[in-house]
Amino acid sequence: MDFLPRYELSAEKWFLIIFSTCVCPILWILFSDLSEKRTNRINPKGCSRRGLRIQSRLADQHDQKYSRGFPSGKDDDGNPRWKVKSIMEYPLKSCGETELNRATVRKTGLQYDRQFAFATRVVSGPDNSDGWKFETRRYYHKLALVKAEVWAPDPSSPTYSPGTTDVLSGGVMVVSFPGNRSQGQISRILASIGVLSKPVESFSFPLSPTPKQIQKHNYPIEKLKIWRDAPEALNMSVHVPPELGKFLGIREGRALGLFRVIPGHEREIFRAAPTKEELGWQPICGFADANPLSLQNLASVHAVAAEIPPGTIPQLDVLRFRPNIIITGPPAFDEDTWKRIRIGKSYFRVYTQCTRCQLPNVDPQTGEKHTTEPFKTLKRIRKIVDKDGKEQCALGMDFLPEAEGTLSRTPQR
Repeated sequence: MDFLPRYELSAEKWFLIIFSTCVCPILWILFSDLSEKRTNRINPKGCSRRGLRIQSRLADQHDQKYSRGFPSGKDDDGNPRWKVKSIMEYPLKSCGETELNRATVRKTGLQYDRQFAFATRVVSGPDNSDGWKFETRRYYHKLALVKAEVWAPDPSSPTYSPGTTDVLSGGVMVVSFPGNRSQGQISRILASIGVLSKPVESFSFPLSPTPKQIQKHNYPIEKLKIWRDAPEALNMSVHVPPELGKFLGIREGRALGLFRVIPGHEREIFRAAPTKEELGWQPICGFADANPLSLQNLASVHAVAAEIPPGTIPQLDVLRFRPNIIITGPPAFDEDTWKRIRIGKSYFRVYTQCTRCQLPNVDPQTGEKHTTEPFKTLKRIRKIVDKDGKEQCALGMDFLPEAEGTLSRTPQR
């Protein structure tokens, strides 16, 4: 083998060879990923994204200190023992949450809460006259991975102008979900370890379409079936990309639609709610299942978690129950008997326990549904009989505002 030439390379040349063959391709992939993210990013003009800019206040929700309850009142430092830990808004029904420090309260609940919903309609076969029916993660579990952001008009934005289309429409909803863009082997490896972001698809639509936008996009008004109700709603399905239906696994022969609540066409609430005579107005809600607001005591979630068989669900996330208000301080299940609460300067009527189905079996972080828990445990330890004499299980409380106003994070009975 003496005829083979031998090369003596300096350390600098070896470095250049390794850099050009290994590091440069990775840098190119990173640059391409960042460039694509900038290209795909939707930044509504004159608006800013609602929600916390810091770590979620639920980051420590599994700390055992929240299992203990305390009497109402103030501690030795003069601070309320019972506190609002988090305020959650769910703009698009069954999709991701927005955590807030402060929220505007309407008769329907939080300002943007469940004002939009996905729906399906049979487009072929004998049942194609059934119309649109709302959908949730009860069936389409991957809705848990769909993120919905509200971008509201912000005069401090450098692109703000009162005449901007996005401002005139009261803001923009930006929806994103895991995409299916093709990736090379190196990109997949880098994405799996968190160096590259996983592919994401996004689309947007106006929060409160102007008459001009309604005409431009030809949004029809159609009935949307939500349980026993069928309110008229604005069909904005033109904005839904076909990739979303594939991601969710929409059944063959069905169309995926998007609807918005029409002001003045909200659903009236009669069952268990305070009467019109008591409040001075008829209780209403948007696309929420049945009530404007829901409250969850973190100690109660800890108590349920302690009853779930070991190894079934490692940690029970309070977001499985999709509450608007998460509180700490009261003993577990103390909220079951509440009738009226004050949060800040606002008063709320607490009027019924929140009955539970199997939706909390879906992990909000992964979109995977457990076959039995926590529903099985709830049926065992949180059994109630509703006003119709039907056996149910419950956790948390439903409530409504006595007046419109604002809500910020400290409740007192």
